[in-house]
Amino acid sequence: MELVAPVVDCTFGLLVLGDPTAVRVYYLVRNQSDTEQVLLLSTSLSAQDYQVAQQFQRGPAAILQLAPINDTQATTLERQLTVTLNYPYVSDPAFAYSELEGIDGDNYWLLKTFPNQHNADPAKTVRMARRFGRYRSDPTAQSNIETAHWDLPTDAATELREWRWYTRAVLHDSWAWTHAIHGAFALNDIFNLSVLAFIIYRRLRMGHVWVGDAFATISNSLLYRGVIVIFCSHLNGYWTITKMCISIGDSITDQHVIYYRPELVHANLWSVYLNLASVLSYLARERVDPLVAYLTFELGWTYRVQLAKLFPALAHAYRDLRSSSPICSPIVFMLAYIIGRKSTRYTSVPVVATGDHVTMTARRRSSAYREGLQQNGLTSFEVATGAALTNRFGVISSYDNYAVHDNQLIATIDAVYCNGFLVVNGKFLIGAQDLLP
Repeated sequence: MELVAPVVDCTFGLLVLGDPTAVRVYYLVRNQSDTEQVLLLSTSLSAQDYQVAQQFQRGPAAILQLAPINDTQATTLERQLTVTLNYPYVSDPAFAYSELEGIDGDNYWLLKTFPNQHNADPAKTVRMARRFGRYRSDPTAQSNIETAHWDLPTDAATELREWRWYTRAVLHDSWAWTHAIHGAFALNDIFNLSVLAFIIYRRLRMGHVWVGDAFATISNSLLYRGVIVIFCSHLNGYWTITKMCISIGDSITDQHVIYYRPELVHANLWSVYLNLASVLSYLARERVDPLVAYLTFELGWTYRVQLAKLFPALAHAYRDLRSSSPICSPIVFMLAYIIGRKSTRYTSVPVVATGDHVTMTARRRSSAYREGLQQNGLTSFEVATGAALTNRFGVISSYDNYAVHDNQLIATIDAVYCNGFLVVNGKFLIGAQDLLP
């Protein structure tokens, strides 16, 4: 056979991307004795990883595939495979003819090499695949690696048109048990939602339609939840958040995105975000509506890649890093909401009488705890439970703390329930947390 001309497909995907680990070239060849017999020789070269279990060998390698095509409409295709181990770290790579025996459970090719008489290399079973991804410290401890092998088409048209790869993601995390804390959080939330459903049912039986705020019984735990999640993430080496950041970087730079579990990252960031929202609420002494907290977080989470592209230091990775202000961060939206609510909030004062009593009522509502009034300036609910209604902040819906009944200031039913207390038999108070075993 003699070479007529090489044929390069300039639209080939790997060639366009500039991937140096894989190349495909077609050679137009003909028979020297019969020049009318022309073949198209498809050659595919790929850098991969290999393992030889019998000799405890592993490292880089290259595999070369040759497929002669004499009819582009043929439905059968013969091919030859050769491999060279330790490439490109050898000066004279020695290719060994091989046969494909199958694919194992880890997505590796199982190749059987034939003995090489030139270097007395015996036959061996070689596992080969292309592996790409990241790991921290040790691939068996914390890693996110995809194992890929290419598909060998049986017809000539597919061989000329496509180069298909089958990948399998393998995730290792020896500290994954730290995420079990979310299970405890879920059980606590289920209990609180059950109490809320019970209260709604009881109110319906009494002829009242009352739908409380499920976040009210949960908001007290948001402060320590975020701290616990940060501590667990520190034990995990922040590997979960690192995988998400790498994935965003791959998306921005148009690289292959390695598969990861976004649910765990979502749960961790959600807990930390609610923690920050609660801290801001207490610092600004303004309640944060749960719907606002949810929408701002989900907005940032859903469009995290699009928002990251707004930052030049991330979107233009090939340029020098430049400082940028996180103006589109969800927490900035939260701050804008708190500032807007603080500036426009208007506290209505119930009018119970004329004269000095109205002034006293207004003072009870606005400064009962800031100015340290005596117990006779508080409601009976506050005296009995010690719950400071005007100091109830966090991720919780807005509600009226007080109502006027028989010319007396009393706590509203929303204030009672949203401070974690239940009314039993219309006269007794019991804390919802006291129902926990």
